[in-house]
Amino acid sequence: MIDSRLLHRAASAWPGTATPSRELERAVQFLQLGREETGVVTASAVVEAGYLLGVVASVASALGLGLLGARVDVPTVALVAVPAAVGLLFTHVVHSAPVWLATFQRTRALGSVAGVVGLLALRLRLSPTPERAAQFAGNVREGPLAASLARHAAAADGRPDAGLIAWAEAWQSWFPALDRAVALLVASVDAPQASRERTLDRAVETVGDAVESRAAAFASQIRGPVTGLYAVGVLLPLALVGAVPAAAVTGLPVTPTTFVLTYDVLLPVGVAVAGGRILLTRPVAFPPPSVPRDHPEIPDRRRRTVVATLASGAVGWVVAERIVAAWAGPLAAVGTAVGTGLIVWFHPARTVRERVRELERGLPDALALVGRSVADGESVETAVAGAATDLPGPVGTAFDRATRRRRRLRVGVERAFCGDHGPFVETPTPAGRAVAVLLGVTAETGQPAGSVLLDEAERLDTLRDHEQRARRSVATVTDTLSNTAAVFGPLVGGATVAMASHLDGVDATALAGEGTALSTPLLGTAVGTYVLLLAVLLPALASTLRAGVDPVLVGSRVGRTLLSATATFLLGVWATGLLV
Repeated sequence: MIDSRLLHRAASAWPGTATPSRELERAVQFLQLGREETGVVTASAVVEAGYLLGVVASVASALGLGLLGARVDVPTVALVAVPAAVGLLFTHVVHSAPVWLATFQRTRALGSVAGVVGLLALRLRLSPTPERAAQFAGNVREGPLAASLARHAAAADGRPDAGLIAWAEAWQSWFPALDRAVALLVASVDAPQASRERTLDRAVETVGDAVESRAAAFASQIRGPVTGLYAVGVLLPLALVGAVPAAAVTGLPVTPTTFVLTYDVLLPVGVAVAGGRILLTRPVAFPPPSVPRDHPEIPDRRRRTVVATLASGAVGWVVAERIVAAWAGPLAAVGTAVGTGLIVWFHPARTVRERVRELERGLPDALALVGRSVADGESVETAVAGAATDLPGPVGTAFDRATRRRRRLRVGVERAFCGDHGPFVETPTPAGRAVAVLLGVTAETGQPAGSVLLDEAERLDTLRDHEQRARRSVATVTDTLSNTAAVFGPLVGGATVAMASHLDGVDATALAGEGTALSTPLLGTAVGTYVLLLAVLLPALASTLRAGVDPVLVGSRVGRTLLSATATFLLGVWATGLLV
């Protein structure tokens, strides 16, 4: 989150003016930074704030080095180079943060491009009117892509394309296929009925194929960088742990400070930077359904999380001390406590999401049942009630609740699903809301809309297939990162620590030179900390590559990986110690 107040204050304090880059201007315009009370943040303000904050960071680091130099010997070069580097780095981060954030949000938004185009095509099937189609898709879907469509439709000022072409041009740089799909949608308006259906189908297929091909190309593109990250950031450092005592024997002792800084600062920072660069190249993401914080099934979890965190940390400390060694206690406490806390905190939201996914998997079947009944002459209301008895699982429950709400409250189909406390509100699903709006529209159209519902059911199935194949293509690369952080890396790290501390039957302390003792507790704690940091960074990277920046998904995955990594690392130390 970017603090607009801080940017305003820093920019106003900078004495000069600055000219932003075109990329920064587009990012700031896309993010719409600022609030009513503070005003909109401009790209120039971001540049000026970056300069001032960089100067402040440089001065602060210089003062810190000056205080440190009063106690220890700090080279003169460091007194000059470090503050300059800190200031430049801080300025670069401030200037680049809006671009990075806009990139993440755009790729997340493009995950819904097939759904938005599908809604446009659906509304054009019912009525070849671009204005109604743009309003329908822009209001039903959520996110930046749909919001952009709604803005362009509102600013169309009576143009025949209802702002669709301008909307496609605005996103053309990030998703070129959208331009072709919109051209087909606009061309279908004046086409005969038979060719209109084929043209609309082609528009939807164009976007779906483009999403899948871009995801596959991205998976192929990042295979090399991810493999390099895996080798240089994980395998090589863990393998070199065993060479530390041997290095001391050959006259190249490794000091504790060097070892800790390398494994617990430089390597994690390098992994994080490399992962961030990979993320910036991601073309599209498929975010899971968002669950609002005030959802009735997500209670206040603070007390439960605190109790679970403290209890699991205490148990982990005691067990690790008794089974492994005293140095393993704090490490196990941190890993188990943080992992358990994250799992407990995000569990309710994950439960709601799983129900949403199960409901959305049943929506195509529900639409197909309703569509066949409507095509046979039944009303939409009667068809929905009939489908409620035939559909299993959450979707059948939702249709049954909507039927009872409609009869009891005497409201329309759409409001029965999406009104206050409706089934598609308590189980927040964008696809469900779109289906409810569609059922409301077809209730006014009658029997001719039956075939449209059947086509929409098939489209939802096709869309889900495209997304699943796109996810699988990325998962083939990211699953290696997750498995490495959870099992393989911790196991190798634990075994390597045990072997390094028993090299030739001599403790590593005896192998190190005078004043450079690298004891087993220090070695185990440093490597264990590195393993836990990887258990945070690698699953977070893998989750974000697949679904975009999502706190619930990342937090849950990191929590499970931390528990697994902690147990596996300590098991590796204990088991290898028995063998050597």
